[in-house]
Amino acid sequence: MKNFIWIMILVAVGMISCSRSAQHRDILSKAERIVSAYPDSALCLVEEIDSKDLKEDSLRALYAIVVGRAHKASDNSMVADSLTQFAFEYYRDKDFNRFLQAGDLVAMHRFWLGDGSGSLSLLDSLIALPNIPKDAKIELLRSRMGIGGAEFDCKRNIRFIKELQSLDTDSTNQAEYLYQLCENYQFAERNDSALIIIDEL
Repeated sequence: MKNFIWIMILVAVGMISCSRSAQHRDILSKAERIVSAYPDSALCLVEEIDSKDLKEDSLRALYAIVVGRAHKASDNSMVADSLTQFAFEYYRDKDFNRFLQAGDLVAMHRFWLGDGSGSLSLLDSLIALPNIPKDAKIELLRSRMGIGGAEFDCKRNIRFIKELQSLDTDSTNQAEYLYQLCENYQFAERNDSALIIIDEL
């Protein structure tokens, strides 16, 4: 009789755990769908989830992606986003797009911690990978442009900005890239090239 009771307790605990995991997965999937356009709303959705309660690696990795992307899109501090490293390793051989997203977030996390050179090194290695989807590469290049400028890596940054100009057809972004290119030319002491762009602005 006692064995039967213990078995029933274990079954009940298992059912509750499965139910919570399914609920967490549903919340995270919804948050992931809206995080680019509505990062604050995505964060509100995942607020009720404690990352320590996530027992499945897939849920922990997805949680890191959603929270990290929301922080990045909102220009919030990413000092606390250490779980992005776990997501980066988890998705390495499972999901190329999420692997790239996680890598971008790890680079941002490193930058926020003061490791600018480590951040740029990671971004450069990711950008050099073959067969990167266009949108993912644009995101990586934009991160590289911003961190490269902040770290005054202007000579090397110029190449990445030019690549952004050729990939991203958004006219609003093109104006930003032209300004960034001009600024990087100036810091790289290529004043003649900067003056040519100033005439275009």
